[in-house]
Amino acid sequence: MNKSKKSVLAVIIVIIVVAIYGVISYKQQTEKEEKSKLIQEINQLNRLISSTKMDTEKVNEIINRTVTGKNYSDVERASKDYLKEAIDSLNILMKAMGNKDVINILTVQNYKKDGPKFTKSKKIIADTRKDLSEQKDKFLSCLDEKAIEKYADEKGFNDEKKKLFKDLMLGNNSTIEKDRKQFEEAVDTVLKLLDRQEEIIDFLIKNKGKWEITGSQITFNSNSLVNKYNDLLKKIQND
Repeated sequence: MNKSKKSVLAVIIVIIVVAIYGVISYKQQTEKEEKSKLIQEINQLNRLISSTKMDTEKVNEIINRTVTGKNYSDVERASKDYLKEAIDSLNILMKAMGNKDVINILTVQNYKKDGPKFTKSKKIIADTRKDLSEQKDKFLSCLDEKAIEKYADEKGFNDEKKKLFKDLMLGNNSTIEKDRKQFEEAVDTVLKLLDRQEEIIDFLIKNKGKWEITGSQITFNSNSLVNKYNDLLKKIQND
């Protein structure tokens, strides 16, 4: 009798053990699948952001959705929220750099329209410089490893999730410094262009009454002013 009871208990234990291992195996497989989905999702975002013409609608669609379950939904949300800050800064930067008003500041049409006080031109330059400087710093801070780690700590991630979040944000760490440098140089080039534009506008303001628009050209009442104006234009070409 005792032997029979022991045998039944042994069978029950085996069933329970098998069931537990089955649950563990299923959980591990589910976690693996969720992690893979998350990595694919962030990689898709990276491809969209890196494209020549970013599909803003598609980017927003990906940022606002959740493709993982409870195991990694916290990391997914944190990753997308963090990336959204960087993308927002990037959009402001791109808008500022592609602003037609900035591009057209040194045109005869603008000289006619806004000269000789150039109040609007000065404001455009100041606002664009402010946007570029602020968003440059904000975007660079998003690439900072310590800032990423701090963000993960604030979310209360364990070591495994913290590492995953960091890997998703930094990607290939061997190229991040190169990318950072290229980004800084690109923005600094535009900032320098704004400085050169302002030099010319200030020159025209200072010498109001000594220049005029004739047809499609600007003319000065002295050769020295012509030479100075051309020198300022050359600075832009040589930068």
